Amino acid sequence: MAALMFRTISRSLLYTEHRRLHLTGVRYLLTNNALKFDKFMEKKRSTTHYFQQNKEVYFETIQMKLQNSEAISEKDLKPMFYLSENESDVQLTKKCLFRFYEEAQTVEYKFGPLFLRLCHLLDLVDVAFELMMDESCRGAFSDYSSYNILLDMLYKHGQYERALEVLLKMKIQYLTLRKDTYLLAFAICYKLNNARSLETCTTLFEEAAMNGIAHTRLALCFVVALALKQGDYVTASSVYNRIVRKDMSLCCNLDLLLAAKFKGEEEVLRILETATERSKLDFLWKVTFSKEVMDAVEEKLHPTVSFEKFKEIYEKLGQSGQISTLTLDGMLHAVPEEQNATDLQERKNYRSRAMQKELASLNTM
Repeated sequence: MAALMFRTISRSLLYTEHRRLHLTGVRYLLTNNALKFDKFMEKKRSTTHYFQQNKEVYFETIQMKLQNSEAISEKDLKPMFYLSENESDVQLTKKCLFRFYEEAQTVEYKFGPLFLRLCHLLDLVDVAFELMMDESCRGAFSDYSSYNILLDMLYKHGQYERALEVLLKMKIQYLTLRKDTYLLAFAICYKLNNARSLETCTTLFEEAAMNGIAHTRLALCFVVALALKQGDYVTASSVYNRIVRKDMSLCCNLDLLLAAKFKGEEEVLRILETATERSKLDFLWKVTFSKEVMDAVEEKLHPTVSFEKFKEIYEKLGQSGQISTLTLDGMLHAVPEEQNATDLQERKNYRSRAMQKELASLNTM
């Protein structure tokens, strides 16, 4: 009965969170499937239910083993990741992890991703970063998943320089980057927005092309946006042309910026006039332009003969609800227009206040 009640509460919390995501339009770059938070939380619930009120006794037993220099087995270690609820618990789990890897002759199970998911869930970004960069525990975190989770965590907390260090470490260890890692890498470089990050971004992009990686549309948009910010027309135009489906407002805004900065006023007016024509047909998807982007274009066209025509189109777009207060950065992190409620359900975010309440409720079981 208690288990059924708990599942019901969990679903309610998740529904609340997905509704909040839909209303605010927040996009988390990596999907729940990539981070495997759903499986982690499911195991956390079942482990907490199994131990019920005996968690403290279990932790005391583990603490005694550490003090007496006894071996920590895989069986001892696994529950620690699911029972930990605060930084103090995580530090004890960290000690157990070190002891386990010090004494284990062969390790088949990778505990790195479990520890990183736990840190991500509790927002312990410093603990996660310092441990991952510690050469003495390299064996525990030498897998692709651990790095991906850490990159996602650093991105969430705006620690882009640190994230670049992690990417460099991945390259040093000859870890093969995959599609979702490239997405994070391009987003990190975009956020840094300097000559070094553009060079890193283009190098990674070329490397991915040689490895046959098929990037997501969002990943390509991050590269284009960074190249535009850095004034690299060749890269911006080349990468933009690789986007197969451009039927989203983000792509149209990038196209408009490309035209304003590098193609000329005629192309700018063509893009905007096409958008106003589409708005007259209710069955067609409407393009939405960022006010920030439109203001940048307005500044570019101000001294030209096309300025009055631009102002006329600008007014029409505003009247038809096609001017958004979202910045370009906001569009890069917004839920796509075609995203529906079912898609949002798959993008579970366990880092919200609602999920923190669920974690708190575990303590009372």
